[in-house]
Amino acid sequence: MSELSLKEIKYKQMLAKCLFRGDYTEVDIMAAEQLLLSQNDDISKLMLSDIYIQKKSIEYRKKAVALCKSCIASNSELAWFRLNKWNSEKVIQSKFNNSFSTMNILILSSNEYSKYASVLIKSIICNNPYNLRFFILTTGISERNKELLNCYNSDTVAIQYITIDLDYINSIRFPEDSPEGGRWSKMSLFRLIPNLILPDDVNRVLSLGADTIVDGDLGSLYSKDLNNVAVVGTYTDKDYKLLQQNGKCDLIPNKINGDMLLMNVDLFRKMDISVESYAEASKKFVTEESLLPALFREKVHLVDPYTYNYRIDPIISAPSKYQLILPKPIIIQYVWYQKPWAMYSETEKDFNSNYSKLLVSRLKNNTFRKWWKYAKLCNHYDDLYSDLKLTRSNLAYHAYQFEKQINTVKKNFYYYSDFILNLFINGDMNKLLNKLKSYPNIVLVNDTDNIYKELFKRMGLSTLSKQTSDTDIIINCDISKETNFRSIKDLLG
Repeated sequence: MSELSLKEIKYKQMLAKCLFRGDYTEVDIMAAEQLLLSQNDDISKLMLSDIYIQKKSIEYRKKAVALCKSCIASNSELAWFRLNKWNSEKVIQSKFNNSFSTMNILILSSNEYSKYASVLIKSIICNNPYNLRFFILTTGISERNKELLNCYNSDTVAIQYITIDLDYINSIRFPEDSPEGGRWSKMSLFRLIPNLILPDDVNRVLSLGADTIVDGDLGSLYSKDLNNVAVVGTYTDKDYKLLQQNGKCDLIPNKINGDMLLMNVDLFRKMDISVESYAEASKKFVTEESLLPALFREKVHLVDPYTYNYRIDPIISAPSKYQLILPKPIIIQYVWYQKPWAMYSETEKDFNSNYSKLLVSRLKNNTFRKWWKYAKLCNHYDDLYSDLKLTRSNLAYHAYQFEKQINTVKKNFYYYSDFILNLFINGDMNKLLNKLKSYPNIVLVNDTDNIYKELFKRMGLSTLSKQTSDTDIIINCDISKETNFRSIKDLLG
């Protein structure tokens, strides 16, 4: 085997390690430097900068920035995206001193979502060998569902419930009265006032949504220096787009994701934060995701969403566009209506045969597998799995019926062009009918096999093959043939 092919094999092996491992020793870094810099191209330099940044140290951050700046002239879009992203995010040190005696976790959960919150708690316990105290913020959980959570109580784990009254935050206008209505639970607004709902001995708390899991150690994030910092979070897709501009971007977030918030409760107390503190901001903003940045501004620190808030939404499209090497995600959130407990396909056969691919992407299904890894460790796994099978069967049935309807349409109208089919789909057919009815006669030319004649007949319109008066409308049915007559597309123009 030639020296070149050996080098290529090592290069591919190293890339595989980068993509699927994400934790690098000094030996790994040296190997990456030797292989990537030897390629002598900007893409390799940018990939190396991604590896440097994952070391989470000031020294390697400087190296990453220097590499990116060297690529601005020829790959400005890829380089500026990285520079703006890193400039907006604060460094979380990979090595930390365990200065906290207890890790406080706040979880918002309804009675229904308590069985999913239980999976989140299990995932945290599996990956974090600390004293853990969980505060379950709820309007009410049944005794049966409390058993799913209380089973984790031990010498190092404590489960506590905080029952809230939603009337307490009535002064804040909520999304149901706004264009964003229906996407949030009103209970989420209690994240605005952790100082008023948590015990006095809680100085910081990590708030997580019940539809997340933790697949790694939270110690580095939780022990972050919060001096004059109120909230640590991740940006949403709207702010993320600002990073895509060429040139320096100093991003102060307008919105942060509400399902991963590290909050400095001591600072909230010091500033005497209450519901009234958000009175002015709530005239414009309606959720905690917008209200927190509006109130605290520069006291909101951003961290890497791929590590601490990995989610399948518009942000996740950036890695392929900007050729990023991603770190191993620690916190994974399952956004929108597609949830792992409802739409997961265990095997390739399930994914292909039960119409699952019509419901979720393969990438999303792979993240669902992480959730089920921890669900299998829970006492109520059998109940979760039974619910999955029932929900998946119902979804598969409806997906099958939908596909059947589509196939029927294709079968009945296979001879019509995609353009005509789109008229039905987009609702433009009525517009066309009203326009054609204004003419005394419809004359069709280049109507191969009388396809359009048959279509118009089904719509209640008669057609002619020859013009009888100057007021007739003449339609060219084959736009590939040049004529002086109008096409249907011209009529809708």
